[in-house]
Amino acid sequence: MDYDWKDTFHYTQRERRGIFILATIFVVLLFIRSYIQTEPPSPTDFSSFKKEIIEFEQQQIAISPTSEDTITTTQLFRFNPNTATKKELVQLGIATKIADRLINYRNKGGTFRKKQDLQKIYGLPEVLFEKLAPYIVIPPNQSVRPKSTKPKKIKKVLRPFRFDPNFVSKQELVAMGLSDKTAQQIVNYRNKGGKFYKKEDFKKIYAINAYQYQQLEPFILIKQTDKYTAKKPPFTPKTYKITKSVKVDVNKATLEDWQQLKGIGPFYAKKIVGFREKLGGFASIEQIGSTYNLPDSVYQNIRIHLIYSPIFRPLSINKISLDSLKKHPFINSRQAQALLNYRANHGPFGNWEAVGKVKVLSTEQLALLKPYLRYE
Repeated sequence: MDYDWKDTFHYTQRERRGIFILATIFVVLLFIRSYIQTEPPSPTDFSSFKKEIIEFEQQQIAISPTSEDTITTTQLFRFNPNTATKKELVQLGIATKIADRLINYRNKGGTFRKKQDLQKIYGLPEVLFEKLAPYIVIPPNQSVRPKSTKPKKIKKVLRPFRFDPNFVSKQELVAMGLSDKTAQQIVNYRNKGGKFYKKEDFKKIYAINAYQYQQLEPFILIKQTDKYTAKKPPFTPKTYKITKSVKVDVNKATLEDWQQLKGIGPFYAKKIVGFREKLGGFASIEQIGSTYNLPDSVYQNIRIHLIYSPIFRPLSINKISLDSLKKHPFINSRQAQALLNYRANHGPFGNWEAVGKVKVLSTEQLALLKPYLRYE
């Protein structure tokens, strides 16, 4: 039987109908695809999931004690965040690092006045705060915010004596308690032809403020003359002839002993002994020159007759009370409180470097206090 190639392309009516339907479906799909734009899939948002992970980690850090903690079990009890020790904070379930952060906040002057203030401490989880809130107790006297949290600037008290501003020397001005810069301004004013004709003229000096002038004004004595033509003689302190060799122990001498020295009467003797009693003893012979109202010229003439013995009342910094500490001339009430707070939170002071970590004391104050401190 002969093969006819035309039979290969011959379709029945049913086959042709099927091909037509398939072709129609294909064309329709192409048409739909050209008009429908498929949006690319949006990236999955993991922000909420990450936030939950961070909160969970913080909660674990705050609640789970570290290897540094000595207490491994959490106990809830009533506490004041202004006075609680590090051990008590850790026992409440607060991590060591967060407890240190809370104590550092207090040492820098921070105060918790209401329960919500505890949330200021960075890293303290909200879950832990809600757990501790019913146990927080803050006394009423700590819940009232003071009018100003800014520490007041301490005004320097001068040690004036009677002087004529037209002739007083720079050394005498410094002995009164004025700064070297202020004393030099007064001298420069005179060198340029400036004169003081009445007490109020002393206010012309830019560096003399109202508080300083108020202290100096009763001691200003101006010679009643219209013109000052005479040049000021060079400064020569008064010298006193002492008829006999006198030696005075600066930390043992009585009022009568001091009055054996030329230039020291009952007034100056009382000033020196009073200053010594407040200090607990002079730390050096030079310290006597800082006695209030004692002229430098008098001190310079008596110093060769002075002998030194150790101070008689040192400061036991690890035992002393607040009332006793703040009475010392070199420490004010705020600084005394800061020292005792630091001692309560960190334990006894072991040496001078430990005291220096309390930032409320200036370098000058630390140097003045160093001879008086004991660490037993």
